[in-house]
Amino acid sequence: SSALLCVCVWGILIAVDACPATAQPATLHLLNQFAAPGGGVQLVYSPVGQELFLRNAASAVRVINANNGAQIGVQLANASFSDESMTNDGQYVYVADYGGTNIGYGTPSSPSYVDRYTVGTNTWQVLPAPSIAYRINAIDSTHFLLDQEDQWVNITLNTFGPSTITQTASAGGDYESNIAYDPTTQRVLFGNSGESSQEIFADRKSVV
Repeated sequence: SSALLCVCVWGILIAVDACPATAQPATLHLLNQFAAPGGGVQLVYSPVGQELFLRNAASAVRVINANNGAQIGVQLANASFSDESMTNDGQYVYVADYGGTNIGYGTPSSPSYVDRYTVGTNTWQVLPAPSIAYRINAIDSTHFLLDQEDQWVNITLNTFGPSTITQTASAGGDYESNIAYDPTTQRVLFGNSGESSQEIFADRKSVV
């Protein structure tokens, strides 16, 4: 038997015909192609809404219909969009709106925000972040992780409420890092980018 996986990369929708029961290599089939409505540095896809979320270098996230390339809407940053992440169920997109860091001190130079998009309703909600929002990783409809930009950063667990974001836990994340959340083991993984060495860590504690 074979499985069909649809993947959309930079405005090109392709299908990966994967056949795990055989020794045949996977093949790629072009299904659709369209011009992106703007530049981009990061892309996430919701299979639920069949929508693409194209983040440019700083100012905007464009919501795009993955079937025809039409722009559904655009969200503009208060400061500078630095990262985006989709929940595992494809229902929510979180975007970090980074306000800046006083490097060496680990304090914000300007406020950061978090933008959350609800698939199906095509609505955004924007709330002030309780700490520096540089990297973001979605967990579910109300929980997400934030990571700072600096040396010896903090990784925080946060709850997105009706009107405020509450920080519920914090852990040291070594030098500036990128983060990922494993919903199966409820572990947070992060890899640093220090000048002298690079490591990958896993926090074995449950985050939710």
